[in-house]
Parts: sequence; structure tokens; C-alpha cells
Amino acid sequence: MADAGHDNKFLTPKSPVPLTPECLTPEIKYDEESDTLWIGNGRPVPNGMDLFDGCVVFFDKDRIVSGIMLEDAKELLLPLLNGQAKQQTKQHPSE
Repeated sequence: MADAGHDNKFLTPKSPVPLTPECLTPEIKYDEESDTLWIGNGRPVPNGMDLFDGCVVFFDKDRIVSGIMLEDAKELLLPLLNGQAKQQTKQHPSE
């Protein structure tokens, strides 16, 4: 997989020592200025691949997903969240 060429401040630098599950740190970061959401597991993310427009999935050296970056996160996620909220309301007859 080739590097997607995305330059962003969320990328974790490569670790000089092997990583173990005990040293992984779940990360969720949001940059309001660029409306970018980063969800990662704390592992280095040297390779990225565009999954779809505005979504880049990053892989570690073993090709395990290390993180997901969503560009224009509000535009992408708010319609989904609003749609789910409407479905939940319809399921409750008391409301």
C-alpha cells in the first residue's frame, strides 16, 4: 500500500522499540479548524489509503489498521447521527 501523502499533525511518530498491547493508547482527536477527526490506537501509521472521499485509513508495518482520519467530519457524520436519532425516536411510542 502506498502512502496517501496526507500531511497531518495527528500522525504518531515511529517507535524505536516494539509495541505491545500494554503500550497502545487509544486516541480520538478533533481539530475544529480543519474539521478533521482522528481515531487511532497509538501505533505508528506509515501507510495510508483513501477508503472514500474524505476518509483515509492508516496501516502499521504489519498492515493492521492503526487509525482513521475523517476530513470534513461534521459534514460526514452529522447526517448519520441525526438519522439515527430520528430512528430511535420513532421506536419509542411514548414520545
